[in-house]
Amino acid sequence: MYIIQNALKNLVRNKGRNSLVGIITLFLILATTVALIINSTTKEIITDYKTRFGSKISFSVDFDKLMSENVGNQNGTMSVPSAPKITSEQYVQFADSKYLQSYQMDMLARIGIPQLQPVGGRMGGATFFGEDGEQSALSYDVKLLAYSDTDNLPDFSEGLRKIIDGTMFAGKNECIISSEFADLNGLSVGDTFSVTEVIGRQEITLKISGIYADATQATPDTIEGVIFLDGSSANRRNEILTVIDTLEQNFEMNNLAVNAEYELKSPDCLDSFTAEVREKGLPDVYIVTTDVESYNKIVSPVEGLSKISLLFMAVVLAIGGVILLLVTTMAIRERKYEIGVLRAMGMKKSKAAIMLMAEMVTITAICLLAGLGVGNALAQPVTDALIAGQIKTVGELSGGGQYLQNVQVHLTPEASFQIGSIALLLALLSSAAGVIFIAKYEPMKILSERN
Repeated sequence: MYIIQNALKNLVRNKGRNSLVGIITLFLILATTVALIINSTTKEIITDYKTRFGSKISFSVDFDKLMSENVGNQNGTMSVPSAPKITSEQYVQFADSKYLQSYQMDMLARIGIPQLQPVGGRMGGATFFGEDGEQSALSYDVKLLAYSDTDNLPDFSEGLRKIIDGTMFAGKNECIISSEFADLNGLSVGDTFSVTEVIGRQEITLKISGIYADATQATPDTIEGVIFLDGSSANRRNEILTVIDTLEQNFEMNNLAVNAEYELKSPDCLDSFTAEVREKGLPDVYIVTTDVESYNKIVSPVEGLSKISLLFMAVVLAIGGVILLLVTTMAIRERKYEIGVLRAMGMKKSKAAIMLMAEMVTITAICLLAGLGVGNALAQPVTDALIAGQIKTVGELSGGGQYLQNVQVHLTPEASFQIGSIALLLALLSSAAGVIFIAKYEPMKILSERN
């Protein structure tokens, strides 16, 4: 206890010297705080944008590779070959991958409803014939749409559609229908009705879990003189919505139209995912890519800001650390007689070293509290000034573009731990000269040099 008390008294006795040490330490902690706040926040932003822009998968045709496989026609002239299609079954198989974080998929089945009436009547939609000819003709009356993500259904999330009776579909063979379709056919929640997939002729029974009001445009705009082939199926009031299991488990997959979006767990999984989908039948002419270009374009100023902050911190700590060590070394030389007297009175080397370290830890702790507060306040304006400079520099080099301009920084737990660790290292560095001095010289030698 005496050692700590004496250390605190020494801080007051040597105000001038300790104030100088404190100012240098405060400056170092302040610079470190601003730099690490900027760095930790920009790292979070970069990670977030890397996940969002660097993980979404897209399949595109390699036109050069497609042309290289063309052998020409009978006349010896080159023709543009058709790219092979990714089948609906393959889209479903691709979704079953350990490398994916998530996927969104929707399916479309072309449906006939011979026992019901579509809204607007059967307006000459495509007709499909069976083996026995006209008697088994089945018109494409309505669309049966299935979704993997029921929380973000198109039109519902935009407020254009809303459940007004019953609930959203949840299980296989449950569906929701428009209020116009329900009124026309006298259907209500809990009723069942049969539909037939027009290509494969599979018939299933659907149960109505809900009825929705529809504010979308009922039919697409038509062009004068153009024959409209979709008929009643193009009327959006005839859309029946269900969960994806209804189509996947009841119908032939290649009779369905499938759209899918995939997101990787990490951009680093791209090569592994590509190899996997190749094994599942993805044609060689397709390239598997992520939206890395958009990511790089948006966050390049932020990445530059992160590098600048770290470089600034490293330079300040290197120069400031040397200055701090020189100042504390000079201070110890001024106090060597004091240390010699204490040692001559019986104070052990270890206790004398602890006393000096306690002084520096106290100074550093005060500077740490002040540095965190002031640094947290300065970090945002410094960030705004630096990001503006980075945007200008990157824009001049790249010819302009859309960049992430508004970077809101904050003190993260990670940055707080790093700042505290650096402050502790500064305290140990500051007291290093005194500890070495105490360990090197005996009290009688110190006193004799004083005489």
